[in-house]
Amino acid sequence: MIHLIQYAILSILNVLVEVVYRLFYPVLRFFLKRIDYDSALDAAYEVEKGGVWIHAASLGEINAVRSMVLALAEQVPAREITITTTTVNGLNAAKKLHPEIKAYLSVIDLPSLRARQFEQISPKLICIVETEIWPNLLMQAKKNNVPVLFLNARISEKTLKRLKPFKSLLAYLGGSIKLIMAKSELDAQRFKQLFDVDIEVAGNLKFALSPQDYPFEETRQKWGFQLQDFIICFGSSRPKEEEMILDIMPQLLQIKPNLKLILAPRHPNRVAEVQKLCEGYQAKLMSDNDFDSKEADILIVDRLGFLNQAYSICDLALVGGSFYDFGGHNPMEPAYYGKAIIMGPYHSSCAESVEQLLAADAIQISESNKVIDTIKPLLESDGKRLEMGQNAMELLVSLKGSLDNHLKGVLKWIS
Repeated sequence: MIHLIQYAILSILNVLVEVVYRLFYPVLRFFLKRIDYDSALDAAYEVEKGGVWIHAASLGEINAVRSMVLALAEQVPAREITITTTTVNGLNAAKKLHPEIKAYLSVIDLPSLRARQFEQISPKLICIVETEIWPNLLMQAKKNNVPVLFLNARISEKTLKRLKPFKSLLAYLGGSIKLIMAKSELDAQRFKQLFDVDIEVAGNLKFALSPQDYPFEETRQKWGFQLQDFIICFGSSRPKEEEMILDIMPQLLQIKPNLKLILAPRHPNRVAEVQKLCEGYQAKLMSDNDFDSKEADILIVDRLGFLNQAYSICDLALVGGSFYDFGGHNPMEPAYYGKAIIMGPYHSSCAESVEQLLAADAIQISESNKVIDTIKPLLESDGKRLEMGQNAMELLVSLKGSLDNHLKGVLKWIS
């Protein structure tokens, strides 16, 4: 009875919102067009119908599900996978995942737009990443008898409390939800308080990286480095961080005369600024294609898409955006290549990854003014550095099970 009352209220709200939407449609489209978001009103998808629809809200969710999507594309034709996002940054990242996978902005959660969206995609399976609970999306899935899975599912205590009063309505709307693959046991227990469906702990897809492997010796030579060089790669560096490492370069060279530095600024538009900071050193741009470590000390990566290669050939990785308050960047990338890692104390955007690496003794955290004290022992002791790298690699292997768990769960519903 409760769910019928709540459903009636939802239906009335939908009618009211549809009326407002139609009345103010020209104004809404005008403003959305100004932020390049007007396609969220179109539901115009040129996709192969009857495929897998993956909805990942933003950039973080796209990054988390990347490995699973690529693994799925090896099991089913990639052209049968459609991705929708609710942010432009997420959309841009989704478009780069695979040349045959189509990606679009999702529509606003209105009944008319959702109905048009379902008609355009006509999915045989919907995979929702993390915690995107949209009433009209679930209603259309139920109406069209399309199974829904939740991937990498998480839910906070705050969200749980907010949704609990609507448990009966969620149970009704979520009639098409077949499986919730939770990130952790805690997330699984919380979802069990909302949905009476199959729920399993599948692990965190964020840690299930599958970047490309690069042959060490061949890649070093291709980049212009010698096998005996000791390479520090400073990945995704942000303002002031390049100065931090350059200030201590003389001390580092005293410890390791064969030391070379790869600087990979997070934003390529800062390359000229970084070049200027490197005055006094023999520094070369990657795009010049003439770097030779016998003649130069620093290579500045001024192209996108090469950071993983840089991590693969280094001896020690510094992960930027973390020594000053930028939130940090993903340390699991150098971990995949078995590198000892140093980060700063500002890593809120990747806190879970840092916690995992700290527990495995695969990363060290350093204040910006104490980086020399953190780096020095790792230059002087190959044993400690190599041990950290091995710990990082073993951690990634242990976490890879989440990818297998999710892939198995998805394939079960499309076989």
